[in-house]
Amino acid sequence: MPKLEYGNTTIEYILYKQQRKDLKITVTLVNGVEVYAPFTAEDAKISTELKKKAPWIINKLNELNQVEASIQPKEFVSGEKLPYLGRNYRLKIHREPVDRPTLTFYQGQIHRNRPEKKDAKTNGGST
Repeated sequence: MPKLEYGNTTIEYILYKQQRKDLKITVTLVNGVEVYAPFTAEDAKISTELKKKAPWIINKLNELNQVEASIQPKEFVSGEKLPYLGRNYRLKIHREPVDRPTLTFYQGQIHRNRPEKKDAKTNGGST
């Protein structure tokens, strides 16, 4: 993976060469820094352009790090709110004798039926 040294900061990026006229730089939470350059672009020219944009890239990376830190992991317990198609739904978990798990939407809630755990006494062992 190519790198750019800017002050004390090392910026790693993914370089894509494609048929285009100009240089495009994107910064995303999933892929980090991506650089889209024309096939004809020389590495020195790409590096020069990245150095010009380095403060902007570092700022965007810092913003994304703050977003990532604020994301709370899901526990998938009853009462937890889950986003779906622009709305939040409250999760309700039921333990029922079902063959396989199901998921349904009902009155603003997500209902999850999960199989009951079978204990050793009910598994058909006779003495």
